[in-house]
Amino acid sequence: MRRKLLSPWLCSSSAAAFVLLAASQAFAFERQWHAGVDAGYANLFGDNSAGGFGGGGHLAYGLSDAFNAMLELDVTRQPSAGTTIWSSGLGAAYTLDIARVVPYIGALGGFYGLQGNPALKGPAFGGQFAFGLDYLLERSWALGVQFRVHTIFAAGDAGTLAYATTFLRAEYIWGF
Repeated sequence: MRRKLLSPWLCSSSAAAFVLLAASQAFAFERQWHAGVDAGYANLFGDNSAGGFGGGGHLAYGLSDAFNAMLELDVTRQPSAGTTIWSSGLGAAYTLDIARVVPYIGALGGFYGLQGNPALKGPAFGGQFAFGLDYLLERSWALGVQFRVHTIFAAGDAGTLAYATTFLRAEYIWGF
């Protein structure tokens, strides 16, 4: 009995995707800066589970061609829960920058402010895990999507809160 391992469609599609997405050279460099804007969906988990929208900005610096320092600032609004969350994060990401499509994963620590229900009595510390995928349009411009999971460690009535953001991103890259 003869078995087909890969269909011709799968082979040709994979080859076409590789040709379209592969860069002629890697674009990652040490001391490379990235600055951009983000916008998208936010979801608050737990008792106050609610969806909403948000946006912000980000700045990254190439520590090496594989690691970036990251700064993320954003605000999200969950109208049905009457909650607005302000967040900041500083951390690092590992990037796999060998083609036009650049996946990355990172961890950040930062501070949060919460308005609405439940309200924080000042800033609270929290952490974030970021998973992203950028597409290099050219050497100086990229578009991407980023998913971040946030945990806020708040004192008092607010307790520990968790939410997620899924943002579309556009960034300018310089310093190569």
